[in-house]
Amino acid sequence: MMEIAIIAVLVLCIYLAVRRAALGVIGAVVLPGVLLTWMGATGDFSLASAALGVPVVALFVVAVAGDAVREPGAVLFARASMVLTALFVGGGISFLFLGPAFGALLMVAFVGATIAFALRSREATAMQVLSTLSAAMRQNLPLHSAVAAAAHGRGDAAGRALARIAACLEKGMPLSLALRVAYRACPGHAVAMAALGERLGRPTDALRRIEAELKAQDRRRRQPKVVHPGYLLLLLLFSVGMVSMLGIYIIPKFQDITAGMGAEIPRLTEVVYNTAGPVGQLGVVLWVLLLLGILLWLATALISRRQDRTQWLHTIFDALRWRLPGWRWFERQQATLRTVEALRLALEGGCTVDAAIAGTLELDVNACYRARLAGWLARVRRGEDLSQAATRSRLDRAIAWAFDPRGNPSGAPQALEMIETALRARVNYRAVLARTVLMPCVVVAIGVGIGLIVLATFLPIARINAIVMGRFLP
Repeated sequence: MMEIAIIAVLVLCIYLAVRRAALGVIGAVVLPGVLLTWMGATGDFSLASAALGVPVVALFVVAVAGDAVREPGAVLFARASMVLTALFVGGGISFLFLGPAFGALLMVAFVGATIAFALRSREATAMQVLSTLSAAMRQNLPLHSAVAAAAHGRGDAAGRALARIAACLEKGMPLSLALRVAYRACPGHAVAMAALGERLGRPTDALRRIEAELKAQDRRRRQPKVVHPGYLLLLLLFSVGMVSMLGIYIIPKFQDITAGMGAEIPRLTEVVYNTAGPVGQLGVVLWVLLLLGILLWLATALISRRQDRTQWLHTIFDALRWRLPGWRWFERQQATLRTVEALRLALEGGCTVDAAIAGTLELDVNACYRARLAGWLARVRRGEDLSQAATRSRLDRAIAWAFDPRGNPSGAPQALEMIETALRARVNYRAVLARTVLMPCVVVAIGVGIGLIVLATFLPIARINAIVMGRFLP
């Protein structure tokens, strides 16, 4: 009887999932619960695994065959459930067959790949949405009609975002407000530049700059990498786990065997054994740093530092990024580049200097750097010299030079254009240098460490063989 009930519930859930995604999700959650309640009343849980498999099959059908245009929430819930199920099942298999250490490494790699895929999908969606808006404005088309036409018949994330933006534009919202309300995943820099372009009456130029920056980021991301940072992290964690395992399980056995033979273990092996404890503690520190790095990475990629959504969490992550060696340089250069870009757009549009500086406060830049911009604006409004105020606010010297009439007689817009080009080249050069020089050196260092670990493992075996051959062979 129970088998027939499970088959009937499975067929009903699949039928509901094909007909309506929302009904399929509700059926996948409620009906297996009814089956489990029935099993609890009868005291027979022999088919509990089959009952738990019903929601998995139903949610899979919703994720694959659901209509994402009419029922985006149900389809998104089903797809997220499938990802979590894959993580749970993959983690269980990894821990069961590979052990805790290697299973944890595999789980870290799988979770990282899942997050990276989600972020790349999000970036591709932003590229499609903003490119569509930019093309519509360049061709002088009615923005609402063009966006609605582009969204018609599309069930992907970009199509749904365009449909929501078109609905907001139809209500009379400006484009920047429509992006804030209807497309919450829009990059904060794009929203700020669109708002600045609207205030200056140059929204087309602002969207063109946004589109060019997104395309440049996509090209840099598609460039082949000598070594992926995730590979270095997994290799380092693997090395730490190997040293800890040798120091806890293997090398003490070698010590007992060689001590029974009246000999000592090799010096290199003893050094590895003595460092096993500190290295194990270092492994815990590395896991903590790994979690912190993942949080910082997700904060950088997902959390938009917009003025209308400023929270304590943004301030904490910005403060951490600002104080990390190496990361701070890239944070500052990126913030300076966006500031220069916004200042140039404002000044070319005939905006006053203080209004241009006020517009930079809405940019998606580090909160610590935004505080310096606020200090610069306050000094300028008090009547201080532009160049000296920028220097006292600890901004980049290039910005101070651009507004110094003695060192730059050609004017700020021309200087800002040159500074923007130089900053882009500098950031790209440092990034390429880090990928092509620093990472291979780290790989070589980790490889040397692994080689020493292998040598420390085989030296006691060679010494034991030598002792045995000397004693038992003539």
